[in-house]
Parts: sequence; C-alpha cells; structure tokens
Amino acid sequence: MVKFSGNFLFVAYEGRLISDQDPSGSNNNNNNTPSNSNLTVGYICAYTLQDLNSPQPAPQQVTFFVDKDFVQFASERPISKLECIEQGEGTPPIIVAGSKSGLIRVWVFEQAEVRYKVAQVLQGHIMDVSGITFSGGNLWTTSLDRTLRVWDYQSGKCQVRLRLRLRFAFVCVCLCVCVCVCAWHAAACFVGILNHFY
Repeated sequence: MVKFSGNFLFVAYEGRLISDQDPSGSNNNNNNTPSNSNLTVGYICAYTLQDLNSPQPAPQQVTFFVDKDFVQFASERPISKLECIEQGEGTPPIIVAGSKSGLIRVWVFEQAEVRYKVAQVLQGHIMDVSGITFSGGNLWTTSLDRTLRVWDYQSGKCQVRLRLRLRFAFVCVCLCVCVCVCAWHAAACFVGILNHFY
C-alpha cells in the first residue's frame, strides 16, 4: 500500500514479526515483543523524496514503531487502510492507519526525535477497516463490521456511529430495478398498442 503526500512517500506492508532486535540492530529482550515468527504484522515506512538530480543515492527512511519501546512493527495485524492528513507544505502529514483487527492508529511526526509517534488509538471497529477519509475536521472510517464512525482524531473519541443496513439497501435497489423493468415493459406495450392502431 503506497501513499504520496507532498515530498513524502509512505509504504505500508505486511510481514513476519521481527523480534528480539531493537532499531539499532542489537539484541534486546526488554520490549516484551512476542517471539512468534509465524505472526503476521503490519509495517509502515516513510521516505523523504529527494530531487531526481540530487547526489543522495537513496531517500531518507523513517520507520514506524507501535510504541515508545520501539516494538518492531506498526500494527499487531496487517494494515488494511492508510491515509494522510495534510499539515502544510514541507510539514510531514499526520498518518492514519487502520488494521484488519479494526484498530486505528493516528501518527504524528516528532521533530525532536525525528520519527513518527502514536498520538491516538481509535478503538471501536471489530473487523477490517475498509475506508478512511478526513472531512470537516473529523476522521470518517468504515469497516467490514458494517459500521461507519466519525472520530475526533485529536481526542480519540467516537462522535457518531452508524450501522450500515446493507440488507435494507439491497432490497431498495432490487425494488428500484423491478420498478424500472416494469415501467420499461409497460412503455413498450403501450408503444406496441399505438403502432397497432396507427
């Protein structure tokens, strides 16, 4: 999954859990990271894109960690949706990542530490996050649990929860199709009758 925002590139992907290793590459067992190598988790990397003519051979990379102890992943489950909230030209955007567990994390860039940190964890969805958008100062999310939620992403509070009644919508669509088909047949019959008499 790839997102561009100004001069920044964000890549979300899934992979096997990397355990017993801190960001510097040395062994570290103090972060209580599970050692199950069969666990699939979500990772996010951010890159500062350089001008193509720049002598720098590769873009600068910033790796996301799930907490202050540098646990080696961005999400305990694979990431299903990634979105950027623009913060102005030259400023790293806020990143919102929804996972297949339904958990949503809001990430902000800390200039002093030169890394992204978790600002809020939004809990409410119980299945894969299928949609994320930002509008009216709020965060709107949908999930395979058939709910739509509106969040104050700064406080982490869910302001609105709507249950999407897909069965009702399906019945409405079917009724509309039936009405259109019946109307088309009625019109065809009426035209046929007129042609018969005239």
